[in-house]
Amino acid sequence: PRMSKCLEGHYKVIPLKQGSQAWLEYRRTHIGASDVAVIVGKNPWKTPYMLWLEKSGRKSPEPMNPAMQRGINAEPVARACLEKQLDIELAPVVLESIAEPWMAASFDAVSLDHTYACEIKHLKQETHSKTVLYDEIPEYYQMQVQAQINVIGLASVDYFAFQNEDDNVLVEVKRDDELILEMREACAEFYRNLVKDFPPEIHKRDYVHIEKSKEFLEAWNKYKPIWDKIQ
Repeated sequence: PRMSKCLEGHYKVIPLKQGSQAWLEYRRTHIGASDVAVIVGKNPWKTPYMLWLEKSGRKSPEPMNPAMQRGINAEPVARACLEKQLDIELAPVVLESIAEPWMAASFDAVSLDHTYACEIKHLKQETHSKTVLYDEIPEYYQMQVQAQINVIGLASVDYFAFQNEDDNVLVEVKRDDELILEMREACAEFYRNLVKDFPPEIHKRDYVHIEKSKEFLEAWNKYKPIWDKIQ
């Protein structure tokens, strides 16, 4: 495996079990590696404003969907497969930056001496195949890994695209200091505004077509009989 020198004093370990209620609350009050692509506008499913609503407690995070659950279920199997391939012991761990204590990263697989780290992804076959054939990693996941590199301080973090023990590929993601600086600046601004309770710029995806809104439909069904009588 590609081992890097561990940077003493660069981070601290947060003793939380990933997926626990305490971990979910910790994530809400910190900028995590998976938040970075959202903050810089590279996440196709969530906008900075949507994330701000969640972090500020105005909106509950999106519920677990089947794809997310499949990924969680596959993670221990993938980690065991990776341990076998690399012949090292790996464990999930949550790390917090000392320089920027509002920045954290939840790792899927880190060696016990913290000189090796890996992000595990169990994705749809089309996305997985691009990684297997071309070492292609979606941009929003590249940002997540770079954010992890920033927190742990290594020269690289691996990306493990996993379907099963016979269909997987390990891709090295090298540290990109220029990108990391841009991400840190954007995340710092987002966090400062979060503390001030100041929302980010509204994106066109943040507008809800009112006729498709669940709340609108419930209200319409309730008051439509009255409207019909008035007419």
